[in-house]
Amino acid sequence: MKKNTRFKKALSLLLILSTVLALCLSFTSCDSGIGGTSTPKAPEELLFEISKDCEKEFDTVADYFDYWGFPEFSKSKLVTLERLYRNQFVEELPPSYDKAKITGKYFLEHYYDGSVKTVQETTDMLINSFAETTGDKYSVYRTAEEYEDYDTDMSGSFVGIGVTVRYNTEVSEILVEAVSEGGGAKDAGIRPGDYITKVNGERVADIGYTDAVSKIKGEPDTTVDITVRRGEEEITFTITRKTITEQSVTLEIKDDVAYIKITGFKSNTTRQFKSAIDEALEKNVKGIIYDLRNNPGGYLNTVLGMLEYIAPKGTLIASFTNDYKDPVFSKTTHTVSLPTVLICNGSTASAAELFTAGIRDFSEAGLFEATLVGEKTFGKGIMQNTYLFSDKSSITMTVAYYNPPSGVNYHGEGITPHVTVENGDNDAQLEAAYFEIKKLIK
Repeated sequence: MKKNTRFKKALSLLLILSTVLALCLSFTSCDSGIGGTSTPKAPEELLFEISKDCEKEFDTVADYFDYWGFPEFSKSKLVTLERLYRNQFVEELPPSYDKAKITGKYFLEHYYDGSVKTVQETTDMLINSFAETTGDKYSVYRTAEEYEDYDTDMSGSFVGIGVTVRYNTEVSEILVEAVSEGGGAKDAGIRPGDYITKVNGERVADIGYTDAVSKIKGEPDTTVDITVRRGEEEITFTITRKTITEQSVTLEIKDDVAYIKITGFKSNTTRQFKSAIDEALEKNVKGIIYDLRNNPGGYLNTVLGMLEYIAPKGTLIASFTNDYKDPVFSKTTHTVSLPTVLICNGSTASAAELFTAGIRDFSEAGLFEATLVGEKTFGKGIMQNTYLFSDKSSITMTVAYYNPPSGVNYHGEGITPHVTVENGDNDAQLEAAYFEIKKLIK
């Protein structure tokens, strides 16, 4: 692990994704050439080339692919990809020759069948192979269309059926990664993990990802037929497209207690959170319950802005390792010092864990009294950034460890609540939260 000695306090890893996408930069290369050969070699031939000792030494993975005679690909894009990983990735990559052999074998075993592909298709497959052999399960390559869909979803406002998707090139189907509350897909019964196989009766494998997504999109109040593969079964849903402004923060006031549920950390979440806090304070609540169960995380700047809004000026909000950036301190003068209970579970992850740990650490620092209720959190203590290529496709990779105010990272460990409560049919965790907040108020 790169500079692991600087991270002895850490238990390991935190992401803000979130899902998390804290920073987007655009990179281009002066090399716009095409590498590889227009005459495809059989996979067996390429495996033989890779297995031989290379008589030449090159500076990049792309140079080795070119030398071995891989199918035509965008050499400039592969060079940019490798540069990004060597400059930004949290781990130390192997030398270019070793990385080329690992990536090349994966490409031949999982993607390449010897048939003629376009330069873009081959490049996409090589980038996927590069990312998937870094050892980072959060490394994700998205085509321009996939990134546009992801970015739109994370904005918190969009027109569509309400799904976040990614194309699976191995099965030529579209994986549903997330389903938005209030969207037509959620209403119809689409679930995360479903694979979209048909759109309006046409197979995704036949029409391709771009055309399939184009047919899924449309005007509000129109419908589209989506067929998904769920296990061994194929199910068809008729889904109504909607204009969706996702409400990732909701407020309910009961018995002088503000119950604030946070479902994600998107572009508009900080604004919604501040509005909920302001309304709760205007109504003179005596305590706050934050519900972060099943919250997968999201943007770094979003969660930092939320924690900053409830902590006094000068309070440490977060710190980073690997020299990623300087610690973040609250710059606002707004403070919320009410008794607090936070509910979490095993699906509270990433940015949601940072918020959870922040509440815990603020309490331990004496800013207010707080109790965590529920189950141990997911345990994701690393953060990812997403970088845009000049063609608007993107690569997401893990860039740093991310620590709560205490400075103690919790990747692989999770955050253990003060009061452990397994949930039941009657929402025992929420009942326990109200019991604990009343104790703190008294």
